[in-house]
Amino acid sequence: MGHPLGRLALLHPFPSALNAALVGTLATVAGALPATAFLLALGMAGFQVSIGALNDLVDAPDDAAVKPAKPIPAGLVSASAARGVVLTGAVIGAAASLSVGWLALLLGFAGYACGVAYDLRLKRLGVGWIAFTAAFPLLLLYGWAGGGGGMPPGWQALLPIAALAGPALHLANALTDLDDDLSTGTRGTATRLGRRRAIVVLGLLTLAVQILAWVVIAGLTSGLEPLAIAAAASTDSFCPKSPGRHPTTRCASCAAQPGWSKRQRPPHYRQQHAL
Repeated sequence: MGHPLGRLALLHPFPSALNAALVGTLATVAGALPATAFLLALGMAGFQVSIGALNDLVDAPDDAAVKPAKPIPAGLVSASAARGVVLTGAVIGAAASLSVGWLALLLGFAGYACGVAYDLRLKRLGVGWIAFTAAFPLLLLYGWAGGGGGMPPGWQALLPIAALAGPALHLANALTDLDDDLSTGTRGTATRLGRRRAIVVLGLLTLAVQILAWVVIAGLTSGLEPLAIAAAASTDSFCPKSPGRHPTTRCASCAAQPGWSKRQRPPHYRQQHAL
């Protein structure tokens, strides 16, 4: 039996809850009923927990050398228990998604497949960014289209923003793990690029996300609102930071959401919620 605190760490509760909350919010804005939004959030949480636990399983041999305090190398959670978490999370994700509909299940499994591919193969080939490029737009579609909203308004710009934000987040995380990856011989994206080039690429990706986010904001909002949202996008203190996540990337990704969500709710949603 694993230690309770060890099992909790294996669930990667912060990113799992964050992604689930984002999906639930997207579904609600798209006009989904509360029960549907909850099921989509639950599905995303299940998939994220499964992906995180699988990542810990795959990385356990390397973590034993460079991160011995993590649940599996520390002996707080057994490998068999971790495999149980992987399976349980996947089942919960699939069941909750299917309860919403086949489209939600398809989008959810597509995103889950990106995470599994990253854990099992892409990360060690140094092309983990591919999984993030596909997974971020899929997350948006899972919440919005899965909630019955069809394609998101402004999707021509929003999906490219998500596709760029994914590799930026991956590269930011890879840079924080660069020393560990070098010591274990893991050929991740940052190790293949080198620290200096990785920082340059991260800066360019972040700049591209910022520019696209401002374009979306300018197109979907009016008055002083674009200035307020743009200020939040450009100021680190407006967005909470998390370990391994570049604050500017996080803010740029979040920046487009307020203007998009507030201004582009479906007509039936606005009518139902008009005061």
